[in-house]
Amino acid sequence: MRNKTIWLLAVLIVIVGIFYFVDKGKNTTVQKEVFAGIGEMDAVGMSLERYSDETRISIKDKETVAKMVEGLSGVKLKKVSDFSSESEYAIRIYSDHAGNLGLEMTKDKKYVAIFKDSGHIKYKIVNDDHHLDMIDSLDWEQKDFEN
Repeated sequence: MRNKTIWLLAVLIVIVGIFYFVDKGKNTTVQKEVFAGIGEMDAVGMSLERYSDETRISIKDKETVAKMVEGLSGVKLKKVSDFSSESEYAIRIYSDHAGNLGLEMTKDKKYVAIFKDSGHIKYKIVNDDHHLDMIDSLDWEQKDFEN
């Protein structure tokens, strides 16, 4: 009887461990999903749109683009099947060597859809490390950031 209990407990621990690691494997970052295919010097520009007031910004200044890439790269994500929040921001990344890349983010900055040539995938943002504050800190009145 005691051997059965030990084996049952061991099997249960293994099953829980497998589920834990499978679930953990679904986590990723914006760095892996968007910027991994772009070299540091390849991101030549970005455009951002805020849907609520239809304001658009074009960023071509390499320093500002680098800051945006750095800030977005630290965002940790977990794949979800869908979210009900309304999208507020669209970010398009222009590169000499990558195809269509972009993100749409909800107003509460809790969810993001990442667009690539192959389609789009939806994610929940799982860290609260203020990586997205740079979006709000941009001067939305200034339409273009040039070199």
